Amino acid sequence: MKWLLDRCGTLLLRDVPEDSQDTLTSYKESMIRLREINASDCPPSVSSLLEGSEITQQSLCDTENQSLNTFLDQLSEWEQVLKKPRKRKEKAHPSTRFERLQAIHKQYPGCQIRLCRVDVNGDFQYDNEQYCVDSTCGKYAPHKTRYGDQYDMDRILVILLPNGSKAFADQDGYLLDAGMVTKIER
Repeated sequence: MKWLLDRCGTLLLRDVPEDSQDTLTSYKESMIRLREINASDCPPSVSSLLEGSEITQQSLCDTENQSLNTFLDQLSEWEQVLKKPRKRKEKAHPSTRFERLQAIHKQYPGCQIRLCRVDVNGDFQYDNEQYCVDSTCGKYAPHKTRYGDQYDMDRILVILLPNGSKAFADQDGYLLDAGMVTKIER
């Protein structure tokens, strides 16, 4: 909603009639006055630059000429440095859930992934078999809040491997250790 109001304000300011173009706030106007440099306060070389838009070496005094040469030398050194290709550090890009699921498919070619609900005791059922995820620590453990127990995870991914075995991942696509999920015998 904020961006809509911002765009409306921009539209209103852009369509101001020509006789009332003074749309800057008093703060902005004072900042502009503070940042302006009076041309009469500038050295003659700068005022000639403002008028003629180029610097000639003849219009500079000795100290200005020396400063300009030093600046140009440093500038050419910086140009050489900037032209060298820099090695970029690759930032560790956080993987998305989709990328993690794709990695599971690469790790276990031909697998199928099923989603199951996990109850508050850490139990879930898949294919008429009862399983329990360790809810004493980690993502499936309850957190005490003033509203009661809160759970970070309430689903689990069952990965059916082509050889008939199963692997498990949390709902975000991170593989779980083998000991985290146990089958409950009836």
